[in-house]
Amino acid sequence: MSYFEVSGVSQKTGRAIKPKTIEAKNEARARAEAEENGMTVTSVVLLPELEPTDKQIDYAKSLGISIPKDANRKEASDLISNAVEWDEPADDKLREFADKLDIIFTKYTGEKQLYNHIWHVVPGGMKGRAAWFTYCLYRDLLPKRAPAVADSYEHPAIRAIAERAIQDDAVIDSISRYEGSNLVFFGQRTLKNGNFQEGGSNRTKAYKQISEMLRSDPTLGVPAHAERQPSESSSKTVSGNISKSSKVAAQKTGCMVTLATLITVSTALIAFMFWIVS
Repeated sequence: MSYFEVSGVSQKTGRAIKPKTIEAKNEARARAEAEENGMTVTSVVLLPELEPTDKQIDYAKSLGISIPKDANRKEASDLISNAVEWDEPADDKLREFADKLDIIFTKYTGEKQLYNHIWHVVPGGMKGRAAWFTYCLYRDLLPKRAPAVADSYEHPAIRAIAERAIQDDAVIDSISRYEGSNLVFFGQRTLKNGNFQEGGSNRTKAYKQISEMLRSDPTLGVPAHAERQPSESSSKTVSGNISKSSKVAAQKTGCMVTLATLITVSTALIAFMFWIVS
């Protein structure tokens, strides 16, 4: 992305107006945006890239990351955002889709950022948003390394499920409560640093109804039941219960041994006393 200084006159009055600084992919996009905002463009000048600020560099160091020497201010901002939000740079497919929607991003823009942008500009109103939600949920339900039959939110099966789902007003309301970044994944996942991260809720009306519809379509390859892996917290709970049970069993065993010992000693003592008396 680049910054352009666009100069011109008002389309209504013909008077010169203050030049605008526009961030765009190229000169043509910058010119088009200015014209959409009521300017008759007379010149477009490419501005030099802004270097990262000292504040950005210092903050990045405090987060344990370094900003490349050739990075500009926007790229530095994305790198910092990724570190703070535990985000990762978006993959090529997501970037390609964002590019089609004229979303501005850098090579360091994270998944969450792009998902948020897409959520606000995906075309088609509620139908388009529901289809994007359905597609994201579909990808989340697929087993790892399984090929995706539907390769986009425009796939006929995804569109059909989304349109059926939003016949229910409760589903529409449920979808509307999600943020774009919630759709990167659903439920909880463990990051490379060992921390847990929460994704979109898997307990909502939209999640439950649409996931069931996805599983019911044999052409999409979604398992009948979601594959769940035990989380670290649940494993600890299981281990704790086993340990506790073992302790209880040990205590019971110890009591039984002690009782048997007492009985044996008592029997011997009685026999000895009987021998003395006799």
